[in-house]
Amino acid sequence: MTKTNKVITHYDFDGVVSAMLLIQQLGLTTNNVDFASPGDCFGDKLYADASIAVLDLPYIKGAGTWFDHHPSNIVPDNDSFGLRMNAKSCARVIAKFYGIENQWKQLLVDTDRIDSATLTIEDILNPKGYVLVSRVMGTNYKEASEIELNRKLIELLALNDHEALFQHPLIKERSDFLKSYLEQVTPYLKDACSYDNNVISIDMRDAPFIFRHDSVRYHPYAFFPD
Repeated sequence: MTKTNKVITHYDFDGVVSAMLLIQQLGLTTNNVDFASPGDCFGDKLYADASIAVLDLPYIKGAGTWFDHHPSNIVPDNDSFGLRMNAKSCARVIAKFYGIENQWKQLLVDTDRIDSATLTIEDILNPKGYVLVSRVMGTNYKEASEIELNRKLIELLALNDHEALFQHPLIKERSDFLKSYLEQVTPYLKDACSYDNNVISIDMRDAPFIFRHDSVRYHPYAFFPD
């Protein structure tokens, strides 16, 4: 088997956790990790060979290693190393494969909840812990600032130390900003939402904020949980 020297992973929280778990097993560093979206995996946008591992994404032709949990992604007809199984997160698949679930119990439980959107109302309106961390991650994964954040998250998550994670300047700055943003936006968004016959409508025509969709996308469901 060809030695893996590069990891391409999904840019979301599950992808970051998955990369952390795998590079620990393979003795790689964050410099060996790149981030992508599912759409990048089609049409020969990304190159892969036997030395590349693909995580939490559709299989990229030529990759030597692949771990995934999405039932819609087709298992390659080759002898690539890894595992694709139905699970709530790719991180869970990797942890099962290497027998390290007990080492990362809470991280895996929360990654499962985050990636499957199995969240409580409190998680949505007042995020804490790993849920909060997942919310400060951006979607502009090709920008240098987001690559820096994701790679730093991999390093911090590997420490398995909550205090070190949340006190790191990069994480603390983004967490504080998000908390402040939600305090301002949540009351306005709640007033802007209406519910009728199983349909939630949001009137944002006079919104005084620039809404960050990724930060408040679940809020309407928390306002009308029934």
